[in-house]
Amino acid sequence: MPFSFQHYVFDLDNTLYPSSCSFFDLQLENMSDFIQQKLDISRHEADFLREDYYHSFGTTMHGLMANHGIDANEFLAAIDDLPLDRLQPDNPLLEKLSYLQNQGKHLSIFTNGSRFHAHRVMKKLKLDTIFEDVVTLECTGLIPKPKEEAFLYCFEHLKIDPQQAVFFEDSSHNLITAKAFGMKTVLVNADDTAHARFIAHPEIDYFVDDVESFFQRQFLAKR
Repeated sequence: MPFSFQHYVFDLDNTLYPSSCSFFDLQLENMSDFIQQKLDISRHEADFLREDYYHSFGTTMHGLMANHGIDANEFLAAIDDLPLDRLQPDNPLLEKLSYLQNQGKHLSIFTNGSRFHAHRVMKKLKLDTIFEDVVTLECTGLIPKPKEEAFLYCFEHLKIDPQQAVFFEDSSHNLITAKAFGMKTVLVNADDTAHARFIAHPEIDYFVDDVESFFQRQFLAKR
């Protein structure tokens, strides 16, 4: 799998594990539960706000903080209380990541999740044996992707040259910012809107079923 990148940057949820396992759906359910209870609204309204704030603010949490004064720590504690039984290590992917590491490539995770969430998921997937550099919401002072400040923190503190980096994500709006900094961008197929999002956003260089497919050069589409 010869690629010329020096830095491989990965989102975590629905990227380093398949969306088909529905693990992240549990977190979305917890978000809606939290919103419904805190704001005393219907489930339908809670689901709407969860998605609307995600698209408007980068994360649902930031919309709740801005519009309702919700405490970030309370929100994260509520949504991160998840069973991990839907997650299983992907040994072929671990082998490919280990190969890159042994070739002297720099591997990192850049997530909008909390430190607690990221490290327990990584441990379950055995990714903690591969990745040492992890940027979470706490690292950036709660500034989320796709804000430029979050990317600049990642580049500076992990010593990443974006011109020599490739970024893997299931969220197309995060890839748009990454491309503006000069990163190569890979959209991981996480839902039935993914292909349409690839078509709509010329900032996305590659569209793949999963991370392993990228290394096998099995692209669904590319520019």
